[in-house]
Amino acid sequence: MYLADLQTSHFAFHALGATEAEARDAMRKTWAEHCREYQGAALTRLYTWREIADDVNVFPLPVGGGIRDGEPLYQPGKVKA
Repeated sequence: MYLADLQTSHFAFHALGATEAEARDAMRKTWAEHCREYQGAALTRLYTWREIADDVNVFPLPVGGGIRDGEPLYQPGKVKA
């Protein structure tokens, strides 16, 4: 599983996918929905997907495990020395 993360000055967005590509596509669709909801309500213009796509971080997310700052912290069955 993969976690896509996008942080803006006002919102934190997260999307999941079975693959990195699926997570990125889910984030693209999440951003599109956000733009539809906030169309006309924003005090400044909304960024296009092309403008913010490089700001999306995608991390592998071990099922049953956890990450910190994009790095695996706990993975089931793995013990750190």
